[in-house]
Amino acid sequence: MQPEAIDAVRLHFSPQSLWLLNFCLGFIIFGVALELKLRHFRAVLSSPKTAAIALTAQLVVMPLITLALIYIARPMPSMALGMILVAACPSGSVANFMSLNAKANAALSVSLTAMLTLLAPIITPAVFTFYGSLYPPAAQLMRSISVNLVEMFVTVMLVLGIPLLLGIFISEKYSQLAERISPFIKKISLLIFFGVIVAALAANFQFFLQYIHLVAVLVFFHNGLGFLGGYTFAKTLGMSEYDARTISIETGVHNTGLGLMLIFTFFGGMGGMAILAAWWGIWDMIAGLAISHYWGKRGIK
Repeated sequence: MQPEAIDAVRLHFSPQSLWLLNFCLGFIIFGVALELKLRHFRAVLSSPKTAAIALTAQLVVMPLITLALIYIARPMPSMALGMILVAACPSGSVANFMSLNAKANAALSVSLTAMLTLLAPIITPAVFTFYGSLYPPAAQLMRSISVNLVEMFVTVMLVLGIPLLLGIFISEKYSQLAERISPFIKKISLLIFFGVIVAALAANFQFFLQYIHLVAVLVFFHNGLGFLGGYTFAKTLGMSEYDARTISIETGVHNTGLGLMLIFTFFGGMGGMAILAAWWGIWDMIAGLAISHYWGKRGIK
């Protein structure tokens, strides 16, 4: 089968499953937000240099790494769009656990994840559109799809922004209730979420098997360069090992669940995008846990 055929593949994901995926993403963010306080946002603002370096790594360094890799590897346009969309998504909540496991600055990780998730309705569509336009084959494919950025903004706000704000409100006003229900919500929502992802993969498993070899190497280098780029950027600008590890993890770990939701909502389940994002979500968990375990064993010297 020709590699170009992946651009024509459309994965099946029923409207009911898509609604369930959106609900799960919102539920997960709500569960994470129950552990957040307004002080986490103030912590980012109180250390402007660290915040600026971390946000630049996420919003500039990672997309530029992505674009450079695309120009070197020349993947199919749909796969290139998938890479750019993943890079445009905020870091996932699992990054907080990885930073803690790596003996890095977990408080900074939580603060950055919260800030990036809150800004995601603006940042994700903007970063995706800007960097997508810089690779002509991907830009041409985007024009043929005619993605509505306003609708994308509204969708991301509904799925991420509102649950985040609601969770923080409950955490601030009803802290005891938040402490009681947070562990339960996080466990249940993650189980449901993984169930939905597994069901989506199972329904399209033949495509996954046919094309996984095309995305596996790309994802390996894309993800690895994300971790390395974030760490190198932070160290070059004088960050401590403690903070550099956190910035590396925040740069290398992305909310691919959000990416998949956008792919099925706005791109009709385009095969190259969906298969790449699905494998990215699996691989960055493996790589992130391995890196955090290694750093945790080394400690901070």
